[in-house]
Amino acid sequence: VLGQGVYGAVFKYVTEDGKIYAIKKIHSDSETPGEISNTTIREISSLVLLNHPNIINLIDVVADRKTSG
Repeated sequence: VLGQGVYGAVFKYVTEDGKIYAIKKIHSDSETPGEISNTTIREISSLVLLNHPNIINLIDVVADRKTSG
């Protein structure tokens, strides 16, 4: 774990070819299983809009139905 906060935790992932990625697992606060909360949507929207040399870019978003909700 690289860091942890109110909205989630960030993990470091290194591919076999040496590429380094930060994976953020966002905590879902939705009370309905399988539903994405407004807070989670705002968090993802903010990450999409960020463009700064000290902040990594968002590449993709993946939802896991088993753990959401």
